[in-house]
Amino acid sequence: MRGGLSINMSAELPRADRWGRLASTDENEQAIAMLESIGALPSERAARTSFLAALDLAPGASVLDVGAGTGVVTLDVAQRVSPGGHVGALDPHPALLAVAQAKAQRAGRDAVLETCVGDARALPWPAASFDAALCHWLLIHVAPPATIVTELCRVVRPGGKVLCVEADWETAVVNAGDRAVTRAILHASCDRHLDGWMGRKLRSLAIGCGLRDVRVLPLAVIDTGEDGDGWLDYLRARPAIAEAAGTITREQGAAWRADLEAAAREGRYFFGVTQFAVHGVVG
Repeated sequence: MRGGLSINMSAELPRADRWGRLASTDENEQAIAMLESIGALPSERAARTSFLAALDLAPGASVLDVGAGTGVVTLDVAQRVSPGGHVGALDPHPALLAVAQAKAQRAGRDAVLETCVGDARALPWPAASFDAALCHWLLIHVAPPATIVTELCRVVRPGGKVLCVEADWETAVVNAGDRAVTRAILHASCDRHLDGWMGRKLRSLAIGCGLRDVRVLPLAVIDTGEDGDGWLDYLRARPAIAEAAGTITREQGAAWRADLEAAAREGRYFFGVTQFAVHGVVG
């Protein structure tokens, strides 16, 4: 296992939502469970295959994964650059990186992986340190996103690629529950992020940060509950967000959850959301 880098996290930085600052053991455990459950779904495995193909990774390449979390994407990257490659994995949460380290060891990829506890807005690597860099489900949680993308560009060599992947949460659809209540729940869930519209903003963000030959790959996530409860568990937690925001009542939330469960049992449940993978060339 390559050692863990660290940087000073005490300086005040621009804001992050709850995913950017998990404070308790319970919060870390909940985050780990959700990332691992959703990351294992066939739809997410297929999405990773598609967006990582855009980086043209080969054995021996050096790649940085920023906001690596539990290593769901990181381990796929490590497989593609082995043997002889190097993967840097940065995240502010040591508990999440510990999961990534354990998975790398079990997969025999620990010699490839270098973990770093740090902030995406101040990467502790010199310029042009990597052949490619990426972030996945990060820019929606930490501000300002332009600082993060600029840092990704800085640490990638000229001619290398930067990739950012984000869902646009106002594209989420669910076939369950009352229409007005469903809209209220999904809008509250979208708006709890720093920017739930990040998916639609990625292209202009990439161009504004100096990337050239910018391409957009749309990725539709579809879930019918047949492959596990990853997205169902996500949806079960949505009414509480709308209740806290005051956009639905507790009774409406309970009725919506009950219909979600019934829809899953009866085969009429359907969930979808669109992710966008945007990549470009540095220099």
